[in-house]
Amino acid sequence: MIVLAGIVIFGVLLAVYGGSIVTGIFAMIFGWMIALFALAITLFTLIFSFLMMALTFILIIFAILLSGIFGLFFI
Repeated sequence: MIVLAGIVIFGVLLAVYGGSIVTGIFAMIFGWMIALFALAITLFTLIFSFLMMALTFILIIFAILLSGIFGLFFI
């Protein structure tokens, strides 16, 4: 679970910085309209990444609670 959380956090960081780099390149090459479009995609990616991170976190907590409940049954 710790590894899963690390992968999710690394994915979010990659999405943020990768999106920023791509947006910068688009701004230099193509101009502002496509740069703004890329920025919008980056922001959506960021929002969905945080949403996925939150859902994964909730799922992990739920799994821990569920395993604890089942553990009580098996004792």
